[in-house]
Amino acid sequence: MKRFPTALLLLACCGLADAAYTPWPKQAVQSFSRIPVLSEGRVKPLQTVAYYTLLELQGRTTLKTRIAGGSVKLSASEWLMDAIFRPDLSKDYPIFLIDDTSAVRSLDLVISGKRKRDRFSYSELLPVRAKLANLASTYAQKKAREEKLTALEEQVLILGGKVNDYEMLVASLSPAQPNRLINTSMLPPDMAQLAAKMRLSEFLGMAPKLPVEAIEAMMQRDREQMTEDERQVLTAMMLVYFFHKTGTLLTLFPPPDPQRAEWVSLGELVGDAIGKEKTERAWELERLALVEKVAQSTGDPSAFSNNMEALRSRIQSDASARKEAGQIETELRLYNGKYLDNAKAWFIAAFLFVILMWLGPMTTPGKVFTVLAIWCGVFGFISLVAGMLLRSQIRGWAPITNLYETFLFISASAFVFGLLFERSNRQRIALSAGIFVPTLCLILSGQFLLISPEDTLPPLVAVLRSNFWLTTHVITVTLGYSAGLLAAVIASIWIVARFFRIAESRRDVYRDATKMTYGIILFSLLFSLVGTVLGGIWANYSWGRFWGWDPKENGALMIVLWTLVILHARLGGYIRDIGLHVMAVLQGVIISFSWFGVNAMGVGLHSYGFIAGIWTALGIAWGVMAVIIAMAAGLKFRESQSAPHPGPAGELPRRRANAI
Repeated sequence: MKRFPTALLLLACCGLADAAYTPWPKQAVQSFSRIPVLSEGRVKPLQTVAYYTLLELQGRTTLKTRIAGGSVKLSASEWLMDAIFRPDLSKDYPIFLIDDTSAVRSLDLVISGKRKRDRFSYSELLPVRAKLANLASTYAQKKAREEKLTALEEQVLILGGKVNDYEMLVASLSPAQPNRLINTSMLPPDMAQLAAKMRLSEFLGMAPKLPVEAIEAMMQRDREQMTEDERQVLTAMMLVYFFHKTGTLLTLFPPPDPQRAEWVSLGELVGDAIGKEKTERAWELERLALVEKVAQSTGDPSAFSNNMEALRSRIQSDASARKEAGQIETELRLYNGKYLDNAKAWFIAAFLFVILMWLGPMTTPGKVFTVLAIWCGVFGFISLVAGMLLRSQIRGWAPITNLYETFLFISASAFVFGLLFERSNRQRIALSAGIFVPTLCLILSGQFLLISPEDTLPPLVAVLRSNFWLTTHVITVTLGYSAGLLAAVIASIWIVARFFRIAESRRDVYRDATKMTYGIILFSLLFSLVGTVLGGIWANYSWGRFWGWDPKENGALMIVLWTLVILHARLGGYIRDIGLHVMAVLQGVIISFSWFGVNAMGVGLHSYGFIAGIWTALGIAWGVMAVIIAMAAGLKFRESQSAPHPGPAGELPRRRANAI
C-alpha cells in the first residue's frame, strides 16, 4: 500500500462548531494566551504566535467578521482558539488577504463581489486547493532556480504558503480531537469511522510498541494479502501515523530529557509514545490526556476554562524545570499594553499639532498648538521608551539588536535631540523635526511589519551576544546616525521654506536653523566616528580583525568621511548656507543607504538585519530628497539672478567667490 499523501495530512483537520457564535470564556482566553510555546528559536506566549500568524494571513492583528448575521470582533488569541477548536466555523472567516484577486481567478475559481485586493475564506478556496498546492510548488521550484516570477505567480506562491500555514495550524492539536475533521471524505471510510470514536490516549495506553518506521513499513504492504485482524491493526496505526504527521506545528511540550534541546509538538509526542513500551509512556499520555480534556470540554465554559488553565500550568511547570519559562508575562504586558501603537498615535497627534502651529506660529492659537505638540510628543516618548524597556527585558539585551528596533531608537533619540536643540533655539524648527522623525519612523515600522510579518523579538545572532558592545558601539553609532538624519530633516525644512519664501523677512530664523544644522552635523560626526571605532574593536574581538571592508563597515566609513567633507567645506568657505543644507540632505541619503540599504543587499557579515521591502521605502525617501535638492538648485539660481544682497545671516566671514 502506498504511503499517506501529504495533501491528505494537510487538508484533513479538526473541529465542529455551532452556527451561531459563542464567545470563549475570558478566563480560558487568558490561560490560552499565556501558554508557553517554543517557536522560531525562543519561548513565547501562544498569543504572540496568534498575533503574527493573523498578521501574516490577513494584514491585521484582530479579526472582524459576520457570523449568523451579527458582527464579531476577535482578538488574535480568540481567532486561534476558533481555528483549533472550532475549525468548521473558522474556515468561513475571510482571513486570506490577496493583493490581486486575479491570482485566485487563475486557479479557475469563479468569484463575484470581490475587490481587486480582498480577503477570502478557507471554504472559498477549498474547491481549488489541490490546484493551488500544485502551482505553488511549481513556482517555489522556479524561484529556487532563481528564475523571475511574474506578479501573478508571486501572488499564487504567497497564497499557497498562507493556506498551508493555516492548515498546519488548524491541525496542530488534531491528535487530541480526532473526531473533529473538516473533511472526513479525505480519509478512507474505515479510518473516518475509527477517528469518529477514537480517544488516542486510551488507544496508546493499550497499543503495543511500534515505532513510526515500523508503521511506515506496514503501510507498504498489500492489504489484500492481510487477514482481517491485520487490516484493522493497520487502519488504527495509519490513523496514529496520520495524527503524528499533522499535529506538528505548535511545539508546546518541554521534554523531560534535558539533553533534548527542542520542545515537542503533540504529533511528535504521539510518535514518541507509540515507539515506547506501554509502561514507558506515562509522560506522553499525561500531556495528551490534558489536551484531550480541553478539546472535549469546549461546550462547558467552566470545565473548559479549568482544563485550559491545567494545561497551561503543566506546560509552564515543565518549562520552569528546564529553566526555559521565558518572559511570558512581560511579553503579554508588552503586546496587551500596546505601548508602541500608543506611541505612534501620540506622535501622529503631535505632528498634526505641529502643522496647525505653523499656520500661525506667533498667534495665541499657534502657541497653544506648540504646547499641545510638545506634550503629545512627551506622552508618545514615554510610551515608546516603556515599550523599548519591556522588549529589552524580554530578551535580556540592549534595546537595539535588529533593524526594526533601530526605528524605535531613532524615534526616541530624535525626539530628545529635537527638544534639546529647541530649548537653545526656540524657533520651533528643531521641535518640528524632532516630532516629524519619530512620526515617520513609527509609521514605517508598522508598514515593515505588514511587508514582513515576522516576530520582531527573534533570538540574537551569536556575534551580537554582548551587552557591553551592544551598549557602547550600537547605541553610540545609532545616536550619531540619528543626529545625521535629524540634520537632514532640518535642512530639508530650511530649503523648502526658502524656496517658497516662507517667513522670508525672518532672517534670524534661517540663521538659527543654519547654525543648528551645522551643530547637529558636528554631533553626528563625533558619535559616528567614535561608534565606528568601537565597532572595529568589537570586530577585532569577534572576528579577529579590526577592519575587513565589509559593506556595513564601508557604509559607516562613508558616513564619517562625508561628514568630514561637510566640515572642511564649511570651514574652507566652499559652501555657504544653501550648500551646507544640500550636503546635509545628501548626508541623509548616505546614512539611509549605509544603515538600511546595506542590510537589504543581504551580503557581508552584517546582513543579519535584513527587512523585506526596504528598497521601496528607500526609493521613495531618496526621490523626496532629490526633489528637495532640485529646489535648492532652483533657489540658488533665483538668488544668482537677483540683485546682490547680504542674504540670511549666519555665514562665516571667509567666503569664496564660487561658494554655494
